[in-house]
Amino acid sequence: MQKSKGDWREPAPRESDWREAKRPKPEPSSSRMKIAVWIAGLASLVPLVALAATVGKMPDQIPMHYNFFGEVDRYGSPYELWILAIIFAILAAAILIIVRYPQSSNTIWEPRSAAGYRAFYRLSRILIIGMSLWCTALNLALVFALPGWLPIGWVVALLIAIVPVLIVFTLQLRRVAQIR
Repeated sequence: MQKSKGDWREPAPRESDWREAKRPKPEPSSSRMKIAVWIAGLASLVPLVALAATVGKMPDQIPMHYNFFGEVDRYGSPYELWILAIIFAILAAAILIIVRYPQSSNTIWEPRSAAGYRAFYRLSRILIIGMSLWCTALNLALVFALPGWLPIGWVVALLIAIVPVLIVFTLQLRRVAQIR
């Protein structure tokens, strides 16, 4: 069948093409990876325990927000920290659920072989566990920085520190995608 001059559409892909294009299932996590996930999951509870131990020792009003110049522009009850701590703990734990499904991770570089997929999945799992630990560290820093027990600069440093890590992992994922 010939295309007419104005027909710009490509023919629809066959069903078998879609099946072949699916990502392979990842191999089960190694025992080291499972231990790392458990450690990261338990670590996400540390800020909650630290807050429970220290919230009674905090003054009635603590700084809750700083402006661009580092000046306090809002005070609040120390019990407001629970909201932030719980949200970060849930986020850190939820990130770990993704470790079980690394094939759902998106990337602009599609691995070219089974070995490339194995390496991609391994790096994805490591990155996800690292992100969960980073969320936990940020949560812990905020719990101690807002009452004034830790310089707020530590929180900013944690936020900035993740950028080079993400760049390195992105470059590694690109290299892994080239494995044949």
